[in-house]
Amino acid sequence: MRINNINYLLLLMLTIMAGACSKQKTPEESPATVMLFNALEDGITIRANLSGQHPIQYNTALLLPPRNHTKIHSKQAVQPFAFYASADTMPKDAPVWTGDLPLPRGNIYSLFLYGNQQQAETLLLEEKLLGFSKDSVTYLRFANMSNGQPVSVNIQGKPHGSLINQLNYKTASAFIPLPADKTVVEYVFEVHDAVTEALLVTYTASDVGDYSDLNNYLHRSLTLVLTGKRGGAGDNQLQLTGFNHYN
Repeated sequence: MRINNINYLLLLMLTIMAGACSKQKTPEESPATVMLFNALEDGITIRANLSGQHPIQYNTALLLPPRNHTKIHSKQAVQPFAFYASADTMPKDAPVWTGDLPLPRGNIYSLFLYGNQQQAETLLLEEKLLGFSKDSVTYLRFANMSNGQPVSVNIQGKPHGSLINQLNYKTASAFIPLPADKTVVEYVFEVHDAVTEALLVTYTASDVGDYSDLNNYLHRSLTLVLTGKRGGAGDNQLQLTGFNHYN
C-alpha cells in the first residue's frame, strides 16, 4: 500500500509538471517586444497611440519624453502606431508620425523616432541580442539619429574611427563586444565628424567592471544613441544617450 501511494504521488507530480510545461508560451504565442526611443529634435515629448483609433485618451496614453526609451509589447501581427506631440492630441491634430508595422510574435525590435515634428521618420530594427559569454564582455552599439554628416567613433586615446569608421545618419552599427572584467574602470567614447575628424561629443560608461552591485554592462547589450544637431544648443545640443535592451 505504501509503494502504491508513492507511485500515485509521483504520477500526480509528473502530471502537474507536464501541465505546467504545456502552458508555457512558445515564441509564436509570446508578444513582440519593442524598445521605443524618442530621438526627435526640439525637445518634443510624445504620446503614443497604439489603438489605431483617434482621439487618444490623453491622460492614459503612453508618455515618452525626449531622449528617453520605453518598452512596448504587441500581440498584433501588424501593429498600428501614431505618435503625437504631447500638446497635440485633439481630433483635429495630426500625428507626428503614423504607420502600421509588421511585428511577428516572439521577436524583439528597436524603434527609433527621429527627425522633427514636420518631418518625423522611424527606423525599425529586428534584434538578435547577444547573451552570456564565457568571457567578461559587454555588447555596445551606436545609432546615429543626429541630422548631419556621418560620424566615426573611437575609445578615448585610440585613433579616430578605430571603433566605427563611418556611421551614417539614421543607421545603427552592429553590437561590438568589449571587455567588461574587473580591470576595466570605464570607457570614454568619442564621436567625431567622419570627414573633418572634429570632436563632436563624448560619453563615459562608468563602473563597467564593478561587480559589487547589479552590473549594467556584463553580458548586456546596450545602444548609445546620438541625437541633436551640429552646433545645436539646449534641446538640440548633441548628446549620446544609452539604453539597456534588458531594462
